[in-house]
Amino acid sequence: MSSSTCFKCYPWSQAPSLPFFQKPTSNFSIISFSSTQQNQTQFPLSHNFTPTQLLDTLRRQNDESSALRLFDWASKQPNFTPNLLIYEELLTKLGKLGSFDSMKHVLQQMKLSGCEIRRGNLDGALRMREQMVEADCPVTNVTVNVLEMKNKGCQPDEFTYNMLIDNLCLRGKLEEALALLKDMESSGCARNVITYNTLIDGFCKNKRIQEAEEIFDEMEIQGVSRNLVTYNTLIDGLCKSRRVEDAAQLMDQMIMEGLKPNKFTYNSMLTYFCRAGDIKKAADIVQTMTSNGCEPDIVTYGTLIGGLCKAGRVDVASRLLRTIQMKGMVLTPHAYNPVIQALFRRKRGDEAMRLYREMLENSEPPDAITYKIVFRGLCSGGGPIGEAVDFLVEMIEKGFLPEFSSFYMLAEGLSALAMEDTLIKLIDMVMKKANFSDSEVSMIRGFLKIRKFQDALALEAFSLCLLRLKLQAGSCPILTSLSWILSRFLGVLKESSEKLMAIESMDTHDEETPLVADISGSETPKSRTRDVHILSSAFLLVFLAYGAAQNLETTVNSEGNLGTVTLGILYVSFAFFSLFAKLVVLKLGSKNAVILGTTGYWLYIAANLKPTWYTMVPASVYLGFAASIIWVGEGTYLTSIARSHSLETKLHEATVIGKFNGEFWAMFALHQFVGNLITLAILNNGVEGNSSNTTLLFIVFLFSMTIGTILMCFIRKSDDNEEKVSADSSVSFFSVLASRLKSVVTPLLDKRMLLIIPLIAYSGLQQAFVWADYTKDVVNPILGESGVGGAMAVYGAFDAICSLAAGRLTSGLRSITLIVIGGAFFQAVIFLWLLLKYTATSGVLGIIYPLLMAALLGIGDGVLNTQLSALLALLFKQDTEGAFAQLKLWQSSAIAVVFFLSTAVTLQTMVLIMLVGILVSVVAFLYLTLKVEKAFS
Repeated sequence: MSSSTCFKCYPWSQAPSLPFFQKPTSNFSIISFSSTQQNQTQFPLSHNFTPTQLLDTLRRQNDESSALRLFDWASKQPNFTPNLLIYEELLTKLGKLGSFDSMKHVLQQMKLSGCEIRRGNLDGALRMREQMVEADCPVTNVTVNVLEMKNKGCQPDEFTYNMLIDNLCLRGKLEEALALLKDMESSGCARNVITYNTLIDGFCKNKRIQEAEEIFDEMEIQGVSRNLVTYNTLIDGLCKSRRVEDAAQLMDQMIMEGLKPNKFTYNSMLTYFCRAGDIKKAADIVQTMTSNGCEPDIVTYGTLIGGLCKAGRVDVASRLLRTIQMKGMVLTPHAYNPVIQALFRRKRGDEAMRLYREMLENSEPPDAITYKIVFRGLCSGGGPIGEAVDFLVEMIEKGFLPEFSSFYMLAEGLSALAMEDTLIKLIDMVMKKANFSDSEVSMIRGFLKIRKFQDALALEAFSLCLLRLKLQAGSCPILTSLSWILSRFLGVLKESSEKLMAIESMDTHDEETPLVADISGSETPKSRTRDVHILSSAFLLVFLAYGAAQNLETTVNSEGNLGTVTLGILYVSFAFFSLFAKLVVLKLGSKNAVILGTTGYWLYIAANLKPTWYTMVPASVYLGFAASIIWVGEGTYLTSIARSHSLETKLHEATVIGKFNGEFWAMFALHQFVGNLITLAILNNGVEGNSSNTTLLFIVFLFSMTIGTILMCFIRKSDDNEEKVSADSSVSFFSVLASRLKSVVTPLLDKRMLLIIPLIAYSGLQQAFVWADYTKDVVNPILGESGVGGAMAVYGAFDAICSLAAGRLTSGLRSITLIVIGGAFFQAVIFLWLLLKYTATSGVLGIIYPLLMAALLGIGDGVLNTQLSALLALLFKQDTEGAFAQLKLWQSSAIAVVFFLSTAVTLQTMVLIMLVGILVSVVAFLYLTLKVEKAFS
């Protein structure tokens, strides 16, 4: 570029000319001097200095402030006017110091004084600007206003334009980049392949593929030859936009133009197929590479290994690792990490650790992701706790800090084994490695000294979060400010230790974040909400039939208390088979267990077509078995897909669990509304239905159940149950029974489960009260059999609405607590009303009162359904099947008690039992939330 070309325009808007000592520069304040004599003492120059002396002095200044002070002092001297060399030296000095704002003021001063700058110096300034893009400097107008150069008689060349276009694309200013492209054409400046490649890359990275293709086509019109970079950039963009067929066509076009695909071309295609889970086509890509003389590199193999692990083919991925080693390639953590993670997820911790040790010997050193994977795997049950402790020590010695969620799991295990001294040593090691401040160390050690481990861990979590924020802040003003605010907040914590536990939630997003960079990249993860909607719809079709039939049992089959007694038998059977439900669900998988469970409900409705003791009792017993596995399977399946969804979408796990449970229970609660409306329509609108109408009703219910069962076949299998448990044929029935009894007793040693059981039992009590006593003693005497359907329709509608709302509001233990207390309050109001004030009346009020009770009881039931499921999913992550088995065991036992008691006690007695149940369950639950599970709030 010619250094003789000059111009009098500059790429900044005009601004008032200010002395440099009146404006702030960077972090310095330029101070005005009171006298010339003062200023003279600052620099070794006399009043009659020469321009050469000033240049030499200027070059010796080491910071922005001194350079500007020297220039300002010199400018005030008589008989001196800064010339081009002085200005350019000052600009060079400021550019090296990164003082871009000051450069702007210097150029403005030059413009006003009529001094010219050579274009080479402007290009140097622009190169410095390019280095400052990552610092987010506000320079967009700077690059745009460079177009004023033309108006002053100086035309930028393609080098200047390409630099500006690249910087605009980096900032996402694509329209401005296109404006510069058009200006190049109007100015007669040749657009070259670098110009177009830069624009295509910018549009692809901003997911504007169609416009990138238009730019690609324009190259041919403008006579610009496309090169390998052009094709690779657009092929990669098409693959990331899931347009692999178009990418393949572009590759063919590329070959026709005489360009040979390289590893970058093939890797883009390979990554797409691995993301899509199409391992066969991914392997074909690798085979094509080899046959075309393009040898796959470690990035290629690493991508393929990640795809195999994602597809569940971890053994094939392990064999591929061996093949790569035989080729003489040096394996990287990028290749090892997915296999190690997949082995830990499949509970093959010994193999994962062997592979990790092999990696230490044969590969590049493990990276931070490797250490996170192994540490989390060991802390999640992938090895003995002693091995996890030893690995943490090794990890810290190698310079890596632990992920706090995994460290917390280890801390819980050490506390449970009374290994607090080991925990204290580990916390000290982490504090030392992370360079905690003295105040943080003293606070944490103070908590440890008085054995407040939860508080110590909470503060450590906060400090680690603050450390990560400071490391990531760099020169970003927003993160720096947030870091400062959190530092001040840490000071406040010294005076208010009660606030410490709220900080734990800051790190919960890390708990389920994938440790390996998922090869799915920017692709939209496969949504699990589809399965929630299918499962919910299927349950609605099955249970609208069963729920309505159950509501009628005590009235339709009232002879000899057949309906009431068989319902009691049903729930006794339910409680018994809940002992084995987890084993059945693990063996079958949650999806198959749910489908099998529907057969019991179908048989029970069929038995109602001929209701006798010989048909109803066996059907009730079998339904108890079916109900136990369908509900354990449902809870397990819903929790599994919620966790998978939170991993794939990087959402908070508690929020996803609450949302999924809310949507499921809202749809499920509609079964009362829809089923009872059908009952109301068929049983003659308020008068006693005859036997033919009852038969028609049950036939309609059988049809609905059949459709629901078929619909369940379309849900996808959950991730947690892909590997089923194979039962050992040598194990006797009694050993299995003993094992299951032990599995029931063992959770009772967990204080959390003991405190939740009263709430579980109450949820069963209130459901049975609605089905038996409320329908028989409150609704039927006033509204008749079909009126039962109307009241239960109201109950179901409010149950559904409340389930959806409660699920959406669920975000953690605190929200669960508030919602449960609200639901309990509504039900307590109804029970107090029935106990103290309610009397059956005729007229409009006689109809309104039962319906109002149905609405409030439905609200309470919706709360308990969603919040109990969310609570168990949050607290018992290591044994989800066992937790939901406990839920149905105690719930069904309580329901059975109510059905048997309802034949022997009065309504007033049952209401009193319900009030006692509310009081005991709420007190126990509040104790759980306030004293035991603070870490989950």
